[in-house]
Amino acid sequence: MQEHDESWLDKDISSLDLSYIEKSGLQVYRNYQSSFEKHRINEFIDSVNNENYNLDELKNIIEYISSGEILMVPVFSCSFSDGIIKSSLIESFPEGIPGGKSGLFSGYGALSDFSKRIQMSYVFNHISKEILTDLNHLRIVRNKISHDWDFKNIKEFYNDDRIKSMYPVEDHLKDRRETEKYHGKIDDISAFRIRVIWLICMLYYECKLYYRAKQKGFDSPRVLYAEKKIKLLEMVSEIALRATIKVAKSSES
Repeated sequence: MQEHDESWLDKDISSLDLSYIEKSGLQVYRNYQSSFEKHRINEFIDSVNNENYNLDELKNIIEYISSGEILMVPVFSCSFSDGIIKSSLIESFPEGIPGGKSGLFSGYGALSDFSKRIQMSYVFNHISKEILTDLNHLRIVRNKISHDWDFKNIKEFYNDDRIKSMYPVEDHLKDRRETEKYHGKIDDISAFRIRVIWLICMLYYECKLYYRAKQKGFDSPRVLYAEKKIKLLEMVSEIALRATIKVAKSSES
């Protein structure tokens, strides 16, 4: 029986109990699908890279997070996030909803509070699991600040376990030439500011493109973070990086 070279086949296809012809057909089909998807992804990225983005509001909130009154950072950050999520959801909803799209966000609407809007933005593929988790932690701490009249109970809110569990962006200062000298020198307040800076910037980014990528049938995290460079990601990352350096310098002094 003639042996065939299967080194060009993917391991999972090669291991199948099929004839060489059948395996070859599967491999050719997979290669075609992969090439076609890559072409569609590149088209999507080229399209969004040709769009214009006004980042003035994002820059304003990041500036406040960097140096504003620390107790108000969770409050203003959540308020900004709520507006971004609400706009993203409204854009994706179909026309013809009884009471209008805005009715969903009114007093008795299905999305009448921030907590529900965060949950639904994840359910409807507007944000990733990581953004969902950290933003919800920030929301809970925001509520604690807003509803507790006793200052001594909240003055060190940034040491709350939920805040401590947010993604430790400050640990990656060592990974960039511009920030490596600040690694290990960040105090708790500055670490909190840096975490929120990157959270808000990535939330903004995902609310603009995550849902759109998913609607195209793509793996949103792969397309938005691991494929060809996306202009908006570079723009929001630059804003976050500059703010991070500002906070780090302040922490050092």
